[in-house]
Amino acid sequence: MSETAEQGLVEARRRMAERGIDELSIGVFEDYWRQLRDGAHGLIPEASIEPLEPGRDVPELGQVQASEAERAA
Repeated sequence: MSETAEQGLVEARRRMAERGIDELSIGVFEDYWRQLRDGAHGLIPEASIEPLEPGRDVPELGQVQASEAERAA
């Protein structure tokens, strides 16, 4: 990472802390910032998306049940 970029991140962290933003939120910001720096773009390629089958019931989130291990995965 360039020195200027690193200084910008340090400054952003300082300003967020001054405004009372909690450390967890600052950490999340830093994680996403580093992902962008490393080339992540947050896009899902259209070719990788498969349409739902006609007539298929999609469960509501509240209906989905998963074990602790499944949720962790």
